[in-house]
Amino acid sequence: KEYFPLISLIKSKLETPSATDTVAEESDTDDATPDFEKALKLIRSQYDGEIIFIYHSQTLIEKDCSVSFTDDKLFNAFEKACVENNIYVLDMRSVFARYYEEHKEIPYGFANTKPGNGHLNKLGHRLVAETLITYIEEVMP
Repeated sequence: KEYFPLISLIKSKLETPSATDTVAEESDTDDATPDFEKALKLIRSQYDGEIIFIYHSQTLIEKDCSVSFTDDKLFNAFEKACVENNIYVLDMRSVFARYYEEHKEIPYGFANTKPGNGHLNKLGHRLVAETLITYIEEVMP
């Protein structure tokens, strides 16, 4: 955590909602952008190689058995700050949704948890690995 200040920043923003966070949500989280920009600029200044963040939000199973994902209001601000700092963001939501539609399997949870909750399971890790390999081979210079 000490070497990755952005992780601590994101985690604290997401886990400790306050009155100002409510205002930020209503204003499309513009207040979060300077924090992300500062942290990502610091990371970029310390490393000139390729950087990839893998984004995967919790999977939700809806009443109609479709899949959706938790709504992360800060993702757009984070993604924008990444683009501005030449940092790649690999968003796994569409990959997870497509796999669920085809196979009816979810990338989160285990036999002892509610479906879609908890940590990435074996399937989730495999999908991330396969997508990351493809991304590196096809998208990155």
